[in-house]
Amino acid sequence: WSETCIYCKMGEVVLADLKTQHKEKINFITIDVANRYLEDVTQTVRFYNIVSTPTYIIFDKNGKEVYRSVGYTANKDVLSDTLSDLY
Repeated sequence: WSETCIYCKMGEVVLADLKTQHKEKINFITIDVANRYLEDVTQTVRFYNIVSTPTYIIFDKNGKEVYRSVGYTANKDVLSDTLSDLY
């Protein structure tokens, strides 16, 4: 996510709906990757190989990445189905 990314802003609507739908089971985290002055942000970007915004990553209960989408592909149905299958 980035404050200056128009596609990130467009995806916020989808994420808001998903947060409401899955709020009892899932934690949603948004990281402003544009703030590269913070050391932990830079490390996180490198660790998860985030090269473009927005990047959506879904992890299973064990922390394994099971879904990744890069760019504006915030399809609510696909993301919701993926989350429902996992949790």
